[in-house]
Amino acid sequence: MTFPRENMIYRERHCPPEEEKLHCLIAAPRGYATPFRWPMSRDYVPFANAPYKSLTVEKAVQNWIQYEGNVFRFPGGGTQFPQGADAYIDELAAVIPLENGMVRNALDTGCGVASWGAYLFKKNVVTVSIAPRDSHEAQVQFALERGVPAIIGVLGTIMLPFPSGAFDMAHCSRCLIPWGSNGGMYMKEVDRVLRPVVTGYFLVLLSTGGITTEHGNVLKMSLRRSKGRLRTLLNFFVGKRNMRRVKLQSGEKV
Repeated sequence: MTFPRENMIYRERHCPPEEEKLHCLIAAPRGYATPFRWPMSRDYVPFANAPYKSLTVEKAVQNWIQYEGNVFRFPGGGTQFPQGADAYIDELAAVIPLENGMVRNALDTGCGVASWGAYLFKKNVVTVSIAPRDSHEAQVQFALERGVPAIIGVLGTIMLPFPSGAFDMAHCSRCLIPWGSNGGMYMKEVDRVLRPVVTGYFLVLLSTGGITTEHGNVLKMSLRRSKGRLRTLLNFFVGKRNMRRVKLQSGEKV
């Protein structure tokens, strides 16, 4: 294809001619089922669309996800809210203005299967959920199949693909991100994408109760050290963002 050189037209982006356009779609994986429509998709995903059962075992007591016949069911539970996201969000609404339109979008870090974001739609808050590609298979895929915006992200090597001041609220519910490591680099990145002091909310649940692993004592000691570094950083951001610490009715500190 050739374009005029005047005014650098030939260097601009141009659509290909009709004979060079692609007229095909990438085929869906074998056995892929038509996803359920919202709001049913919030609670159900066809097993064929994300055939990974590991979370139904690993997170059984936390009520993340259940396998029922040929579908996955999402009861709305999470690591810090096994009784359901609705009750947890109502608690947060007691200290954060979720009802008046001040909070319009949110970033959920280490989102699990994105139940927090899925249930925030009730408050007219659109949530972008991020999670790493780790041993918990298909976290982001589950989120997308449910109809919740989500991307793979670890806050590890590159900045998040969002401009500064893009979010009204950021959330970490025992997401295991080492906020106190690397000179607070991860927290600085979340601070970057939050809106200015008056409207930006950063929620970090500090509870580590109920952790049971094969190396439980080592993990608890590591978390205790991380919480110490995190509190040091929070003290800095409390002054910068005029933040405050509160205790929810459930006893969790945020």
